[in-house]
Amino acid sequence: MTIQPMTALALCAATGLLPRVAAGQPTDAEVVAEAAAAHGRCQAGAVDEGLARLTALTDALGERDRRLRPQLGMLAGHCLQLGARVEDALAAYDAAIALADPDTPVGAEARAEARRLREALVQQAFGDLAVRCGAGVERVRLVERDATADCPARWTELKAGPYRVEPLGAEGPLAPASTVTVTAGEEAAVALDGPPAPAPPVGTPWRFGGRVGLGIASIVGETQHLTVDGPGLSWRLAATAETPRFDGWLSGQIELGVRHSAMPFTDTGYATDGDLGPEDIELSWWQLHVDLLARACDPGRTWAICAAAGLGVGVVLHAEEQRAAEAVDPGLAGDAAHLSARLGLEAEVPLSGWTPIVGLHGALSPWPGAIEFADTRLPQLRIWLDVGAVF
Repeated sequence: MTIQPMTALALCAATGLLPRVAAGQPTDAEVVAEAAAAHGRCQAGAVDEGLARLTALTDALGERDRRLRPQLGMLAGHCLQLGARVEDALAAYDAAIALADPDTPVGAEARAEARRLREALVQQAFGDLAVRCGAGVERVRLVERDATADCPARWTELKAGPYRVEPLGAEGPLAPASTVTVTAGEEAAVALDGPPAPAPPVGTPWRFGGRVGLGIASIVGETQHLTVDGPGLSWRLAATAETPRFDGWLSGQIELGVRHSAMPFTDTGYATDGDLGPEDIELSWWQLHVDLLARACDPGRTWAICAAAGLGVGVVLHAEEQRAAEAVDPGLAGDAAHLSARLGLEAEVPLSGWTPIVGLHGALSPWPGAIEFADTRLPQLRIWLDVGAVF
């Protein structure tokens, strides 16, 4: 990099801005010559010698003229750059900017020159570092500087090179420090996460919980006189017991519950006073069900996604059809037990001592048991949203 602070230094001497000094102190010409010689030693590779001569020259001047000191500071900064001491060079340029008097032409020129040199150095040797934080990370520590900051954090004007960033929680480090490389003239970014939630070890005790679900029940098909008018409302209550998880993710579950479904139908062969005609009715039934499921969960840091699949058996407890205000038991319980296949997708959030769960489930029965008219069995599909918890 080309540096021109000697030009301004020589200008100070030539215009008389470098004042005459008392006997025993260097003259204007001697200051200019010694500063040039010291800077030349730095350019020749003798950085320590050049810096020592510039320091001695600055000490010899004392406080007699602040207008000269920024120029010597810029020369020292360039010497430090040549010696690969870029952080010290940046400090030297900052000092030169602070010493320059912006209210004088020479001071304003010196300040502008020092800023130009500083900006060039930053682009050549320094970069920035931005840190984003995940759940549980409250602060971060830049190991090389032993500096901490709240998340998210950002450090500017770091010397290009590798740095270690450590995530901190309320009780100290959360995980080993991550290494990130800062590139000159650019901003590096790193994301820090807290420690992953420990996977439940093999042999974790059984988990017990409860569920409540609300959804729809739909019958596919129709009989000679019975037409399904649309899906009906279905709800359920269930208790669950889950086996220990294998390797933290696979478990079995048994579920015992009761459900109620009600659906609208039209009976086109309803007889009244000897005439056949359509009649709107509602069929409702209560069932006891037992399901055996396999659950596979992907343990996350703060939550997990689970998939469930299995088979179940439903037993009709009570069934009736409603015509007008008249409840009639149609004797539909002859097919009281039936099988169903079930799939579900759930999300669970482990908390202290318990785990809330929300999921979407679907079950298909080859025949619904309670719904049998004219010797026809009608397949039943149920879809419901579950909420619950395990302990």
